[in-house]
Amino acid sequence: MSVEALLLGCVLFLLLTIGLGLIRVVRGPSPADRMLSAQLFGTSGVAIFLLLAELRDDPTLRHIALVYALLAAVAVITFVRRGSDENQAPDPDPEERK
Repeated sequence: MSVEALLLGCVLFLLLTIGLGLIRVVRGPSPADRMLSAQLFGTSGVAIFLLLAELRDDPTLRHIALVYALLAAVAVITFVRRGSDENQAPDPDPEERK
């Protein structure tokens, strides 16, 4: 078995995991499950780009993988901040404090 065939097999496996993650995004049941599946897309996408960069010996795909990783991190931070804002109790009116 050649290295190219092994790397291509890994790419196909990662595409399969993305397909299964898509089912979890659609079905849920909670927003956290959906976010974890979206994070799976980011992680698998980065891995796919890095494997393809190795197969094609293309440094541009490595740069794309880096940008994709940064976007996935921003998505998680946004989800966490949005969730923490919803869990906080609303501040009482300033007029009630007087």
